[in-house]
Amino acid sequence: MIRDCFTDWSPLPLRLVMGGRLACHGFVKLSSRRGHENIVSLLRQTGAPLPEAAGWAVGLYEFFGGLCIVAGVRTRLNAQIVIGEVAFNLANALRRGGYPVPLPGGEPLPDTERSLFYGACALSLLATGPGRLSCDRAAGRRLGG
Repeated sequence: MIRDCFTDWSPLPLRLVMGGRLACHGFVKLSSRRGHENIVSLLRQTGAPLPEAAGWAVGLYEFFGGLCIVAGVRTRLNAQIVIGEVAFNLANALRRGGYPVPLPGGEPLPDTERSLFYGACALSLLATGPGRLSCDRAAGRRLGG
């Protein structure tokens, strides 16, 4: 019974914190010219292909993907995407010997500690799923799952 309660409700705080932070970071990249220019500059420094388009893609994913994580929509898929983002960030930092420098006043890419935080949250959500209070769970009930 305690185990079921833990499995049902423990993903909720992870979804709220991780998804909320992702949505906030994505909002900055989408809503301000300065935020978008900063992510494009950071991606250019990492050697990402098509940094302008990638900047929009990262902003869109972080905003809408973060909201989906908060709501518990396609939680495991979104967790996999976050793990991919984290892996890209950490691999690039290792390859380059550090993280790219943001534009003055710009938000830096997550450092190793923050990347590991996001990665651990995403791995936990991948393993446990969205929990009881989620759109994924509600849709499963309607579909007989």
